[in-house]
Amino acid sequence: MKTINDLLKENPIFGVSDSVLDLSNQGLTSLEGLENYEDVFDTLDLSGNEITKIENLDKFKKLKNLDLRNNKIQTIENLTENINLRILDFSKNQIEKIQNINHLSELGYLYLSENQIFKIENLSNLNLFTLDLYGNPIQNPKIIEDLNVRGIVILTGKIEIFNIDAEDQYARYIGIYE
Repeated sequence: MKTINDLLKENPIFGVSDSVLDLSNQGLTSLEGLENYEDVFDTLDLSGNEITKIENLDKFKKLKNLDLRNNKIQTIENLTENINLRILDFSKNQIEKIQNINHLSELGYLYLSENQIFKIENLSNLNLFTLDLYGNPIQNPKIIEDLNVRGIVILTGKIEIFNIDAEDQYARYIGIYE
């Protein structure tokens, strides 16, 4: 089991670059030790690890971009304090249900491709510009028309484009492109 504490023992400023904390591709299995970093980052890259649980992110209130793609996460959880997130990438994990993100009112880009999601749900309070659900076994893709998406929806290999109307801020479906 490799943790962030292990990386910090080797190098106390590991992964730090301006407003980005890059801990990608380090073989991490846990986020233990993340609490040792200060809340100065707007981007946290944890992609390409072996992380199974989202934890120790509650102090990062300034975080705008969270990259957790290509891990082993099964549940979206513990993001209640990260209300400034604008980009959230959970692609290539083992997520079965969209949950615990409805409070992220700043979220504009949600990437959930190549997971195990069967149902599009719990997105009603979000005002997304991009929603990527490619490679999921979605059972009822028609529900996509009921979402408040202002731009592009990627679903089962098809890109659905929505017209962005700045005046009423609701998307109008304008076509499917393969």
